Order: sequence, then structure tokens, then C-alpha cells
Amino acid sequence: MSLPEFSVKRPVTVIMLIGIIVVLGGFSLYNMGLELLPDINFPTISVITRWEGAAPEDVEQMITDPLEQIMGTIRNVKSVKSISREGYSIIMVEFEWGTNLDFAAQDMRDQISLYKQYLPSDAKDPLVFKFDVSMIPAAAFVLTGTGEPERLRKIAEDVVKQRLQRLEGVAGVSILGGKEKEVKIILDKAKITALGINPQQVIMAVAFNNMNLPAGYLVKQNKEYLLRTYGEYTSLDQIKNVVVGISKNYKPIRLCDVAKVEIGYKSERVENKVNDKEAIWIMITKESGANTVKMMDRVNREIKNLKNILPEDVDIAMMFDMSRVIKRVTSRTTSNAIVGGILAIILIFIFLRSWRPTLAISLAIPISILATFIALYFSGYTLNLMTLG
Repeated sequence: MSLPEFSVKRPVTVIMLIGIIVVLGGFSLYNMGLELLPDINFPTISVITRWEGAAPEDVEQMITDPLEQIMGTIRNVKSVKSISREGYSIIMVEFEWGTNLDFAAQDMRDQISLYKQYLPSDAKDPLVFKFDVSMIPAAAFVLTGTGEPERLRKIAEDVVKQRLQRLEGVAGVSILGGKEKEVKIILDKAKITALGINPQQVIMAVAFNNMNLPAGYLVKQNKEYLLRTYGEYTSLDQIKNVVVGISKNYKPIRLCDVAKVEIGYKSERVENKVNDKEAIWIMITKESGANTVKMMDRVNREIKNLKNILPEDVDIAMMFDMSRVIKRVTSRTTSNAIVGGILAIILIFIFLRSWRPTLAISLAIPISILATFIALYFSGYTLNLMTLG
């Protein structure tokens, strides 16, 4: 029995099949992720190492060159490129297409861990970074306000970030800028020279007295208790009274005797301001496969709620929203599809000069499109520039 004959003799079965396609197609279209770009994994992994205050020549000699040699020993490496800048080393390792990047990244971490002890002691641990399209921020907001420098960052971390990162589809909320408090220790050069104290000695003394350590177990009356020693600083006076050395008269030399200890702010290389006001950037990344438009609708509703509870002198504004671009692309694609469908139906009617076959074909066009969404959804694809094109 041919397909046309089957369709004519079993109309109920055909209608049921069409209904199943329509229902599954609508379900797939509703639940498919909506993104600007497809989920592409470029075969490139970067290694980023920070060494604050170091010159580019020192960064290249002490960090970049040794790590480059190590990266060259990993399997399936196609090329290795590097950039050495003031305080930064960036190594980009390109692999052959088809390489499992998760295994490759783990091999890189293993090799780096073997050499890490030979890196400068004040350099940060190398960060193995695998680029993914989903890591591109879906939106960015800017928080502006007046008052104490650290107040704005505290509002961003304790209020805005907490409210946004719990929303469905939000993978993470990053905060850039703002003032962060820190304890500044300013050594008196004349005093430490006269007392024979080395700055490294001060660093070790301050660090050693700022630790919480396990102290084992205590068994009492058939109960076991976990013991800990609390050594972290809780006040500025505790830091000032840290013993950093012994004088010739065998008297303890405290930190306050050779240095000025005060609360300050972390030094910043970049200043963020909007309309001469302190500003903080809030970047939002979405979960892989999540619908960007739906996620941003939730974020925008939450931002409106936040504006009602934030202080009057604090304002939050949109800087860019990826969902707006996606909406323009999808609306343009939808309008083109509708216009193309109408023109196709008109041309079919002109050639066939009959409404019945024209109606059948005009119904087959949207049903076939819905069937395409079913295949895309169960294959794990999302709606983006590639699939919509």
C-alpha cells in the first residue's frame, strides 16, 4: 500500500499522526533553548597566570617560556601561542579538531601541577581556561550610587547578586569594580633597619598567626567532639600585637613598633564611573541550553523589584541585553517565514487553480516545520542564528 493510498483509506490514523506531530512540535518549540549563537567548543584552551608587579620580560622568562615547553608535550597539540604582559602570562594552546577538551584540560592541569613549585612564590596559581560560547555574558547592568566607597559593592554582593543568581536559567553573577576593604601594613624603613628585621620575616609572622587549624578529637562520656583552634584575626589590635622579632635585650618586637597598621582599600588599576558616580558592573551568564529570552524576562522583572527596595541614591541600569538582539533576529525570521509561506500558497493556487490541493499543501508547510522542531529538540540543538537560518 502506497503512502497516498494509506492516507486516503485511513484518514483517522493520518489525523491522529498529524495531531501527534503538532503537539510534539509545539512542546519542542516551547522548551527549546533560544540563543544567539550555537553551542560551539573551540579546540583552544588558555592558561592564565597572574604575577602582580612583574615586568613583561620577567613574566616571559619565569612563567611563559617554561609553561610553553610543558604545553608542547601534551598530545594532539596543534599550536602554542603566548602573550606576556605586565603582571600577566597568557598561553593559548590549540588542539586538533575532535580532541576531547575535558581530557586535554585535565592533562594540562596535571603537567602544570608538576612544575608549579618552580614558579615564582608570589605568582598566582595558573588558571586553565576553556572557552565556551555559553560563557559570554547574556546581560550587563551597572550599579551607581554615592556614599561610602565600599557601600556600593556590599549592596551589589549582598542584595543584587543574591536576588539574581537564584533565578531559573542564571548560571552565575559576576561583580566588577567597587572598593574592597583590606588591612594595610606600612613598614617604617628606618625602624626595621635599626632592629634588623627583614620584610619577609614580617610577612611570615603575620600569615602564621592568621590560621585556623584542626586539633583532633576529644572523647568524653561516649561522645566524640571535633576540636579546632581559632587563630584568624578578628580586630586590628590583634594584628598590631603580632610579634615579628626579638630585640637584642630579648624583648618581643611587635608589628606596631615597626609599622603602621590601618584599614584601607585595595589598589585599583581601573576606575569605574558613570556620570561622575562610583559604578559597579554586574555581569550575568546563563546556563548552557537555557532560553536566553525567558531568562532575561525573569531578570528584568527582578531588576524592577530591586529598584523598589534599593536606597534612593542607588540606581541600577541596563548596559546591554543579549535577548533584545535575539528577539530582533527571531522576529525577522518569523516575519520572513510568514511572508514566504503566503507567497508560496498564492503561487501554488495560481498554477493549480483549485482550493483543495492548495489548502492541503498550505497545511503541510507548518506541519513539516513543526516536525523539524521535534528533530532539533531531541537532537539537543537550540534555536540560534544557524538553526533559524
